Amino acid sequence: MAVTVSSLGMQDSILPNQGERRKRGRPRSKDAQGRIISAALTILGERGFSSVTIEAVAREAKVGKSTIYRHWKSKTELIEEAIDRELEVLTDNVSGIDIVEDLITVTFNLATIFRNGSNSTFARLIGEGQTDPKVNEINLRRYKAHEDGPVVDLLRLGIKEGLFRDTLNPYMISEMIFGAICTRAILQQDEYTPDECRSLVASLVEGIRK
Repeated sequence: MAVTVSSLGMQDSILPNQGERRKRGRPRSKDAQGRIISAALTILGERGFSSVTIEAVAREAKVGKSTIYRHWKSKTELIEEAIDRELEVLTDNVSGIDIVEDLITVTFNLATIFRNGSNSTFARLIGEGQTDPKVNEINLRRYKAHEDGPVVDLLRLGIKEGLFRDTLNPYMISEMIFGAICTRAILQQDEYTPDECRSLVASLVEGIRK
């Protein structure tokens, strides 16, 4: 069934909490901002949470520490914004034409976030969160902030359009997709291919069609 996302207003809601992002002081250099975010994600993915210090990020991004502190009060705040920026790729290439195809696209986009297997930023955070309460708190906060994400939005739209059963729990299906990709990354140190993403979504859709 081909439908558009506009009927549910997803063009405004598909990136949850984007309107709630922190708005800080004066305008910052986009170039410096991008380098700082990229540096934090690089260090986090390669060396883990404890290695993400303001000093290390400043060296990697080639900026002064004061530039970072001007906009982020702590490394935790920086990491959380970096995570939010990384999650923006989930809606890349979503057409708004076909629900199932868009689910496949979002699933593949999620898989790309875990593209480095157990060394991906998110896999490291999830792994470290099992033993570090601070990291676990970050994981929980970001999970709650993005709980109503693009997968849930698409599933709700599918229910509204009569494609999926109205008894469907969108959150459960979203957790199944995330769990499958996360497990592959952390336990098997591998990632889902585009064909595997399509197969994963097709299997789920087969069980939830109306």
